[in-house]
Amino acid sequence: MQMSVPISISVQGHPLIQTIAVSWSADDSMVPQALLFGSDGGTAEATLLCEDPEQVIVHYHARVSFTLPEWSVIETQAVATLVEGGQHFILDPGAWIDSLLVQFQSKRHNTPKAELDHLVVNLTWQGVHLSNPVRQAIRLTPSTSALIPYINDPGGSNIEATCSTFGKINGRLVQVSAQVLDLTRRTVLLDHASCQLIMRPGTDQDGIVSHIQGVIVNPNQ
Repeated sequence: MQMSVPISISVQGHPLIQTIAVSWSADDSMVPQALLFGSDGGTAEATLLCEDPEQVIVHYHARVSFTLPEWSVIETQAVATLVEGGQHFILDPGAWIDSLLVQFQSKRHNTPKAELDHLVVNLTWQGVHLSNPVRQAIRLTPSTSALIPYINDPGGSNIEATCSTFGKINGRLVQVSAQVLDLTRRTVLLDHASCQLIMRPGTDQDGIVSHIQGVIVNPNQ
């Protein structure tokens, strides 16, 4: 005797997501569906007709594209029986997105020379989920900051991040060569004088992201 079993797939939205294309199916119990979600996400529902729900396998394959053109399209998939979670799939690509807080701190921001102070911070991200390294450059003046998003591998592989900087501080040119960031730490102190990265714990900011790291360039220790 066949039974009717409701199933659903919910996609969580995120402002940096452009589209999420999902192929959703369940053995021979339903016609495969092609779904398309935007940055707001959404939910799709269907009804399975089956004789033994415990034997039904549900799966989806998703392609996620982002609003940042330098980010690769990320593909992900899941397979589960109804009793193992396949009855209600939840896909949350926003959980892959993290942010790096880059802040330029200077004690000389009230002096005439400080008006010309600036730093160009170059960040490079590499991982198995990125078809090409992602490179980002930002220009900061004293007492300004920028929150730089990056994307982790949904499969859990490590992402490598390097940071270098150059600019003018107190009327002289400064440069710090590329160094690897430890993204397991919350805060990174980048000191142009010693050209060293000093890792230390930090704190979240109003729940913007689950983990915030900081690159703090402080020319006056």
